[in-house]
Amino acid sequence: RVEEDDYDSRFLRCVELVREMMGEQR
Repeated sequence: RVEEDDYDSRFLRCVELVREMMGEQR
């Protein structure tokens, strides 16, 4: 199931980007 692994990787990247944006706002 390569699709699941790829999805997890994309999700983790999105989470990191959101954390950076929230960190900049604060």
